[in-house]
Amino acid sequence: MDPYFDRLASKYRCCCGCMHVETGTKIICGVALIMYVMSGISYWWAGPTTMWGNGELIRIVIGGLVVAGPLMGIKKTVPAYFIPYLVFALVSIIGFLVQIPLMIMALNSGSPIGRNLRDMIKHMYNDKIVTDAEIDKAVWEILVHCVLTSLYSIWFFSVVLQCYRYVDDKKKAGYSEVTLPQPNAAPIY
Repeated sequence: MDPYFDRLASKYRCCCGCMHVETGTKIICGVALIMYVMSGISYWWAGPTTMWGNGELIRIVIGGLVVAGPLMGIKKTVPAYFIPYLVFALVSIIGFLVQIPLMIMALNSGSPIGRNLRDMIKHMYNDKIVTDAEIDKAVWEILVHCVLTSLYSIWFFSVVLQCYRYVDDKKKAGYSEVTLPQPNAAPIY
């Protein structure tokens, strides 16, 4: 730890150095929180709409609390508030990365594993897709979704992890924005 805490150091920058990790985390978690609030309003308005059923409301509430954690961690300078988000994001990334090879195997309808996976996908769509072409389309959609979601989830994870380190360093240094040194201030006599 440096004796002087430089809150503007390059290690606290993200998005190719274009923004501070605190700002990046606020944008990521703020947008996610808005989406969870909108999902909650949708649930209240239309009822459960996904395969989660009534458990969807619990998922929405927990997700909202998880993404609100880093926002509160920044505000109160408490790095521990980042941990639920980081764990949730890591589990999600692992889940998506596991699905990628499974979807690649599902493209091979001739193998026993491929047939079993295709049957699971068919059942997941409530047996509304029946032809091989429809199943292939669904598999490709899931595969593309998993790849793209993995990539941006890894990026978001790295930004929030950098912000966690920033808040942790800030707390360890005892840095307070209220007590910033003012080198250009004129002495008062």
